[in-house]
Amino acid sequence: MLHSVHHRLPRRRAIAAVETALILPFLVLFLAAIVDIGRLSKVTNALSNAARNGAQYGSVSTTAAADAAQIRAAAVTEMAYLPKVTATNPTVSANVVTHSGTQFLQVTVTYDMTGTSYFSLFPCNSMTRTIEMPMMPQ
Repeated sequence: MLHSVHHRLPRRRAIAAVETALILPFLVLFLAAIVDIGRLSKVTNALSNAARNGAQYGSVSTTAAADAAQIRAAAVTEMAYLPKVTATNPTVSANVVTHSGTQFLQVTVTYDMTGTSYFSLFPCNSMTRTIEMPMMPQ
């Protein structure tokens, strides 16, 4: 009886090693997908906040709405911790639009994400967010 117990132990270890070898690539792929989705979520959140900050700055007055450099500065401060933020990336544009007689400041932020991914499981070269905020009465 004792002899049969010792005979089964090496076999069980071999089965466990095979199971690990089969499952480990899927676990690593799952972990990489989680990291990639987290990166995309972080960029999406930063873009939305950046567009909102730029629109909030520019919607104060018509003078502020015309100051593209300050609107960009307000937007980019939210994105300073992201990779590849330069003097030209992200691009920020601001336009005054009218809906039903009300003026809105529309701020669009586009971020070039080329080369910022570790795994490229979810390829995305750029992201854009647009925010409209009503202009303050003058």
